Amino acid sequence: MDVLNPETRWIQGACFRINPIHSDYAEGGRGPRRTFNEENEGFTPYEDEPCEDLSGIVKTKDGYSLSLSIPSAYFPYIIGAKGATRKRIETETGTRIKIPGQGREGDVIIQGDSIRSIISVNSRLEIIISTARQKQPFTHFISIPFTSPEIQSGFLRFQQQVLHNCQDRGIEPDLFQTPAKLHLTIGTLVLLNEAERKSALTELRKCDDILSGPVEVSLEGIEYMNDDPSEVDVLYACVTGSAAEQLQELSDTIVDRMCGQGLMTRQYDRVRLHVTVMNTLFRSSKGDVENEVETKGNEVRRPRESFDAKNILKNFKNFEFGTQIVDSVHLSQRYSAGKDGYYVSAGQLEIV
Repeated sequence: MDVLNPETRWIQGACFRINPIHSDYAEGGRGPRRTFNEENEGFTPYEDEPCEDLSGIVKTKDGYSLSLSIPSAYFPYIIGAKGATRKRIETETGTRIKIPGQGREGDVIIQGDSIRSIISVNSRLEIIISTARQKQPFTHFISIPFTSPEIQSGFLRFQQQVLHNCQDRGIEPDLFQTPAKLHLTIGTLVLLNEAERKSALTELRKCDDILSGPVEVSLEGIEYMNDDPSEVDVLYACVTGSAAEQLQELSDTIVDRMCGQGLMTRQYDRVRLHVTVMNTLFRSSKGDVENEVETKGNEVRRPRESFDAKNILKNFKNFEFGTQIVDSVHLSQRYSAGKDGYYVSAGQLEIV
């Protein structure tokens, strides 16, 4: 980590420094058991205490209370090895943290003598959850469908011509995306309960002022990311056209909002406007979005077998797939397919 220019993240209006993350603090985890320490396990606040008020705190006969809707997957991280994390937070803040029993869902309840102590605990839990979220396999992704009849037809034509004219090493039908699932991925999210899904959808819909209406873009040309065209794992079709920059602004704004709420981890400075058309991981998991990003959490990375794309790049460098009217952005559910063949949507931003 660059100590002079550390990576930072904003969570609910507070800025935190991101430190190297270790995976052995959760209850039941393998490796050396030790307690969670905010100084070396994730994010460090620039200030010891938050300066903003927090809605939802209620006055009780014994002080104050706050109920938080937190997915049960994060409970072990809050509890810590042998309960050490919860105990430390309670001791340092003079509060009580009530967590549902093992295997049960429900709110985490913070009880304390002052509003300030409640806010302090909430900030610490946000840090723990933000760190733990990076270890979870993502459940949803924000996508823009590229499934117009013209593009699906163009894609099938591309597939047929590649299979006929480019019979090079590793090229086979299973490498190609499913036409009904062609899409641009804006970012991936871990949303483990209804409250998190609603929060993500709310942030998505706050971007409704970026575009004044639907825009038309083209899918034209192909590119790859690694250095050797004879050892390619993924081929992309490029999003082009006069409205591409507007789409870029919308995509970047969505990522900014999601990252600002701790719902997404930024992968690049700007969203890459492309659509996956061939992927070596499609051989064993046809057409799903997890094949487009690095695996994380408890997911197992499958070994790749690259293909020789030199002739594809030579013969189809400027291939025209067609045009797409972008009139919606989807919060798509991973491992799903709707009646139209596209991913099931947990909600949409309608561009009108």
